[in-house]
Amino acid sequence: MICATGGTIWYRLSQNQRITSETLLPYDWDDIMKLLKSHKKRIFITISLMLVVALVALGAWAFFTNRQNATNTFTMGDGVEIVLSQPLWDLNHPVGIATDLYPGRVIQNDPTIESLLDDCWARIELVLQDASGNPIAGSNAAAIWSIIDDINPNFTLDTEFSDDLAGVRYYNYNYILSASDGPQVLFTSMTVPADWTPTKIKQIGDFKIIVSAQAVQSAGFENSPQEAFSALHQTAQ
Repeated sequence: MICATGGTIWYRLSQNQRITSETLLPYDWDDIMKLLKSHKKRIFITISLMLVVALVALGAWAFFTNRQNATNTFTMGDGVEIVLSQPLWDLNHPVGIATDLYPGRVIQNDPTIESLLDDCWARIELVLQDASGNPIAGSNAAAIWSIIDDINPNFTLDTEFSDDLAGVRYYNYNYILSASDGPQVLFTSMTVPADWTPTKIKQIGDFKIIVSAQAVQSAGFENSPQEAFSALHQTAQ
């Protein structure tokens, strides 16, 4: 390396030889230039190698980069919510009891279901019980089932899960029930058969029909209500 400061010229050889103006004898400017020429190639090669190394190091980080982010947001469904009502029953039997049954009497009753939120499969369950809350089965159950008038054709008796011997019937709504469908009525009345004798009425005695409604989301069970309620029964076991 050569530099000039304060009238002093420095030259550093590879052997760390130092030459100054005071110790240049027998060196003069011509000698220094000869030395420079003799080492010019070495200096050029060294600088070139340094540049190559620097460029290689820089090139390792010179590739194009890009990054895109995508956010997947999940929101929960509103859920299944249904309402069971009996407007005619409540209007005509404010205390919830139909008294003094007799042959030929018509009792207004209208079990009704309605979906308030997500689409669902829905059904109405009817359970027969005596005055003590015990299941009614056998001939007495058959007699009570017979008083129900005209089941809405949009409902179908689920023969797989209904059990007349246990006094239980399920009526599935045949279609996916949406909030926009409004109320769906299972039946509107019950009629005591005209051929029921006092003996028959006494044999049956006081009874209850427990009405309840159930619903299962339709998503994942698009084929039929039977598929949805089969899954419900398996879950309950």
